[in-house]
Amino acid sequence: MNEIKHITIKDLTSAPDNLFKLQMDSEMEQLIESIAENGVITPIISREIENRKYEIISGHRRKFACEYLGLQTVSVLFRVLNLEEAVITLVDSNLQSNTS
Repeated sequence: MNEIKHITIKDLTSAPDNLFKLQMDSEMEQLIESIAENGVITPIISREIENRKYEIISGHRRKFACEYLGLQTVSVLFRVLNLEEAVITLVDSNLQSNTS
């Protein structure tokens, strides 16, 4: 079942299979400005891993921007995925976000 909730940012952890490194560049600055002005429009996609902790599948940059802005919570779309499905979704979301 997919469900969107607001959760505490500190309960989100990065997926170990995410190969893209976060950096403060012009694109990140634009994302920070956008979130400051409009909020997070597209929820972070995550899955529960253990003890009310959640692994980010898509949205590492959004999490970084929210932390930079000092936000305490963020909207998250929870998906029920096994590890293989999570890795496939992570790779697909990176491919889709890197195409113009």
